[in-house]
Amino acid sequence: MTEWIIWHGGQFAPVARGIAIEFQMRDGQTAFATTHLDELDWLHRNMPSDIIAYRIKQTAPEAVSFCPEGN
Repeated sequence: MTEWIIWHGGQFAPVARGIAIEFQMRDGQTAFATTHLDELDWLHRNMPSDIIAYRIKQTAPEAVSFCPEGN
C-alpha cells in the first residue's frame, strides 16, 4: 500500500482502470474503488464528498505467461 497522495481536484481520474485505490473524502470518510474510476467525481465542488486524497491499494494483475504442457 502506498502513502496518501493529496488530490487538488481535476476532471479525470489520476490512475488507470484496473488499479485498486482507496480514496478519502473531504468529510473524512474513506472508500475503495477498483473499476469505473472515471465515473467518480474527481472535481472539487466544496462538497463533503470531494475526493481530497487517494492511495494505491493494488496494481493491475501482471500478465501470466502461458507455457503449453511438454515445453
